Amino acid sequence: MDDALFNIKLNKSADMPLYQQLAECIFELWESGELESGTKLPPIRKFAEHLRINNVTVVNAYKHLENRKVLYSHVGRGTFAAAKPSSMNYSQNRHRVDVRHASFDLKSAINFAANTLNEDLFPTQAFKEAFNHALDRDLGMAFSHTGAQGYLPLREAICNYICKNGIKSNLNDIQIISSTRQGIDIISRAMLSTGDAVIVEKPASHSVMSALHSCGALITPVDMHDDGMDMDMLEEQLRLRRPKLIYIMSYFQIPTCYSYSPAKKKKLLSLASKYDAYIIEEDNRSDFVYDENEAISVKSLDCEGRVIYIKSFSQTILPGIRIGFMTVPDKIMSRIRSFEYGTDTDAASFMQRAFERFLSSGDYHKHVEDMRQLIKGRYETAIRAIYGKLTPYVECVPPAGGFNVWLKLKDEKISVEALAQRLVKENIVITPGALYDMESKDIPYFRLGLAGVDESAIELGIEKIGACLEDMRCNGRRS
Repeated sequence: MDDALFNIKLNKSADMPLYQQLAECIFELWESGELESGTKLPPIRKFAEHLRINNVTVVNAYKHLENRKVLYSHVGRGTFAAAKPSSMNYSQNRHRVDVRHASFDLKSAINFAANTLNEDLFPTQAFKEAFNHALDRDLGMAFSHTGAQGYLPLREAICNYICKNGIKSNLNDIQIISSTRQGIDIISRAMLSTGDAVIVEKPASHSVMSALHSCGALITPVDMHDDGMDMDMLEEQLRLRRPKLIYIMSYFQIPTCYSYSPAKKKKLLSLASKYDAYIIEEDNRSDFVYDENEAISVKSLDCEGRVIYIKSFSQTILPGIRIGFMTVPDKIMSRIRSFEYGTDTDAASFMQRAFERFLSSGDYHKHVEDMRQLIKGRYETAIRAIYGKLTPYVECVPPAGGFNVWLKLKDEKISVEALAQRLVKENIVITPGALYDMESKDIPYFRLGLAGVDESAIELGIEKIGACLEDMRCNGRRS
């Protein structure tokens, strides 16, 4: 069976997302009987390496097929092919989710699943000047290795950048990374052994789950409220599990879009101190707070060296740059230096030098402010449209920032999976909450991403979502 799975070919230039291409290929093998019930699927990392794709793509494909009842998983054992249902149920199940043959054009679609800005908003001229500056200044040295911790002037620029946000750090605390995923990999390898407990938010980002699973951690989820983790549940798990790490997204958590209140940030630090745990704080979106309150990171409140602060410059407004950083307490940095994690995954030397110029010249800050105003307009349009068109059907906690809005269906008889399928026929794409649920349930949540959709399309898309929901409610159908 491995031969058939490892012969799968993906088209990286196609409109269909890679995870969906992979899911459909596996589905065809299952449908034909070539993938028999009980067959174990390849491990995520091995399969991703073979296909030359991100681990998260495989995770999403497996999750998608679990939602379709094609696969099932056992914690610690792996993912397996499910038994086929009866022909009637199988036909209905396929009709609900298989959109491959639908009349659908991703390029013209209202794509609420996108989470990055359009390429035409990239600051091309400013980056061109940064590239030229780095080449003119450093000549051939621009391509030389920068050292394990990263390019020194870039680390200096980052120290100045985070100081403005209330984070005091020094050059030795800064580690340049290529992505948030790499940062979590490094921290996990330095701090965790197989079987160690790690606390994460529920629901959680798949990229985080994949990174922690790959090092053998036992993941303990804690429910998210609209002001942060459930602190009573967190303390109970800290007392029972004694985890080494707590992972959080402090602003506009993925996928819920919730942010931690000041009170919960302080409580989190208190509990970490009480139970001797470290906090990984991922903060990629605090630049996109749209109210008048200043964003305050957990790291800026940390007096004991409990917080590892991670930020990527590429995940939101600079796709493809692959540069980020983390600030690491002294005790952990000494462990990191004892690990060899390979320069092939580091941020490229030349890109570090060019980005240092882009950051220190003020061009990065100007670009962020321009994008903040742009996305703020889209966010305000979306909230107005949601209140105007979707209030009878959904509950919404406006996040007051970020790139996304998290919505909950009020009618339990309506399935998000069925809604997503109906919307595809309207050339609209949403992100079902089930993609982030650890138990693979069709939970009553879905997410609208605003980064890649202009204001007129946001209004039209939300109006069509409302029309679909009204039709589904009147007909009393889940499919």
